[in-house]
Amino acid sequence: MSAQVVEPKTLTPLTKRAIEAPLLKFWGESQCDGDGNLYFHTDGSGFRSAQMFELARDGSSGRFFQLTGKFADPEVAEFSNFWVSKDGDVSVLAIGSGHNYVIHFDGNGVMKDPLTLQVPDDVTLTDLSVFDNGSMFVAGHYMHKDAGHRGGQGYGAILTSSGLSGHPKTGSSAHLVKSVGFYP
Repeated sequence: MSAQVVEPKTLTPLTKRAIEAPLLKFWGESQCDGDGNLYFHTDGSGFRSAQMFELARDGSSGRFFQLTGKFADPEVAEFSNFWVSKDGDVSVLAIGSGHNYVIHFDGNGVMKDPLTLQVPDDVTLTDLSVFDNGSMFVAGHYMHKDAGHRGGQGYGAILTSSGLSGHPKTGSSAHLVKSVGFYP
């Protein structure tokens, strides 16, 4: 059986239009919401600071999402990652003082109360996905060899919208996590 050759299709834009956008430095990959607005982790005060910028899809406006109060200090809440929903809801994953936090913003870009996530003490989270119902999938790794885990071993969990463990670490969620490659 021979392999079928697939020819790539060249796409040609129907229209082109330049948009103005502010010069900004940012870290990592951008994300977009369902309307095509772009979101960036900006380089305001370095990678550890959690400052997000939304740029309207037509380039006409933008706004910042910043942590406030004690969580604005990277020593308390160091940026790890962020998530943007299809509706444009912004959430930041942060680590600090031995805790992992998710910080959501309201529709006006104002920080809500941080959620302390229920994960093992020696886990550092690096990835966040928020589902439409508010549940979260988080991933990261164990920092130390403890309780039968190797330092650096992958960790993944499904959490409720309040940051609590939604499923036990064994059984169905462990199968899901193993199936996507977080446990060796």
